Amino acid sequence: PTLYLAVPLGMADDNLMKRQEDNTKVFLNAYASIEPIKGLKYKINITPDFQFYRYNNHTEEYDFGLNTKDFTETTETQTRTRNVLVENLLTFDRTFDVHKISVLAGYTYQDTRYRYLSGGGRNMPAGISEIDASADGMSVKGNSTRSVMTSILGRVFYSYKDRYLFTATIRRDGSSKFGSNNRYGNFPSVSVGWNIMEERFWKDSKISGVISNLKPRLSYGVNGNVNGIGNFDVYGAYSQVGAKTYGGSTAFYNSGLVNTGLRWEQSQSFEAGLDIGFLNNRLSFILDYYNRTTKDLLTKQALPGYTGFTEIMTNMGTLRNYGFEMEVRANILNNPKGLTWD
Repeated sequence: PTLYLAVPLGMADDNLMKRQEDNTKVFLNAYASIEPIKGLKYKINITPDFQFYRYNNHTEEYDFGLNTKDFTETTETQTRTRNVLVENLLTFDRTFDVHKISVLAGYTYQDTRYRYLSGGGRNMPAGISEIDASADGMSVKGNSTRSVMTSILGRVFYSYKDRYLFTATIRRDGSSKFGSNNRYGNFPSVSVGWNIMEERFWKDSKISGVISNLKPRLSYGVNGNVNGIGNFDVYGAYSQVGAKTYGGSTAFYNSGLVNTGLRWEQSQSFEAGLDIGFLNNRLSFILDYYNRTTKDLLTKQALPGYTGFTEIMTNMGTLRNYGFEMEVRANILNNPKGLTWD
């Protein structure tokens, strides 16, 4: 067994050990909007998000009996993260007598970048912590990654006398995580609703005094997902061959099997619901039946050892979820000047 001894007083001595950690985060949100004609608005929203991280650790030589160190050492790590989201939205909202119309068209662009850099060295003169002063053991390593997501989207909402509700949406999303053949996916959805309590026959009925809200709903839609895939899975992964194992030269080998056919994971959802309220909505229920099928699941498939690889990212698998949900809301006490209990 190996015995490791820590020396708290030595670790707390700034002359022997110096640690500095800086973490700076900057989050901004800027927007501008105009309304050239009544009901028509254009808005641009820019949201940059930056993070800068730095960690520096320097230790001098020391001798505490069983715990000694006969060289000076400095290591430093820096990371930089940048996420910029730009949204361009054009909306039109108008009411014409008993007709209510809302239209949205937009384009969004999101660029996410990350950079990592680490370096270190040994045996610099006492009292000097700069890596450039190292006599030996100098090393540096780093990497960077980037992903881009673009979206073209549209939505139409129509209401007639607040009785019949219709909504349709369409998205065309593109991700740099996929190859050029499968980079874009189309994801539509549609929903309808009926506010029965707005009907004349319902208002004239005696039951309207008990049931204050009754709204059946239907919806169907398709969603896309890229969370299960890395930024470069479709392009392959490469690792460096050690200099001692390749004739003293630097070389790289393919360490990850490429699958250029990767495509969007898609979830198709159907929902049927009913909103019902009693006694001026003092008691209400939200009932939903859902049936959701996810296909082309982004999953890693294990490979036999003789292939030279351990796994490959695939679109294998289908998942189905279905069930019934119920939400109950009750306004037991409602006294504006006294006690309220929901």
